Amino acid sequence: AFAKQVLDAYFREYRNIQLFKVQAANQMRANGCLFVNPFGRPRRIPILNAEEHWLVARGERQMMSSIASGTAADIMKESMIRCDAIISERETPATQVQTIHDELVFDAPIDSPWATTLIHLVRAMEDWPMFSEPADRQGVPIKVSEDVSTTTWADKKAVVVLADDTLRWAA
Repeated sequence: AFAKQVLDAYFREYRNIQLFKVQAANQMRANGCLFVNPFGRPRRIPILNAEEHWLVARGERQMMSSIASGTAADIMKESMIRCDAIISERETPATQVQTIHDELVFDAPIDSPWATTLIHLVRAMEDWPMFSEPADRQGVPIKVSEDVSTTTWADKKAVVVLADDTLRWAA
């Protein structure tokens, strides 16, 4: 009962999600149960045309997960490629050392121009016109949060890249 209340409240707040789900499922059915994300990655979900309601519901959940998770995974991969190119082009002594879920972790010497590099990396990771332009598409811009540490992961401090390409320590 409580879970239903939470879901009902969620869908009241975000009404367009249900509409999006119906439109996406109808579009996939019309396209042979195929979804192609903005990066060209295809996903076929034939159970969207199943006779059994529970299978159709499963297919719709798979579709929504594929749209969100699959696209997010491609954004991460493309971001890694973009960041590597920036580090190489700038000949910055920085290294991408790991990914943690939806985070990219870089290591750079303190005496390097790390702040300028950070600004360039953030801009590269946030530049996704396919999701946020033109304005009438009501896209969702990609936003990046930044943390910096000179010692350990536990000691990291949040910074903010401002519109004028400067940094400030977050409050």
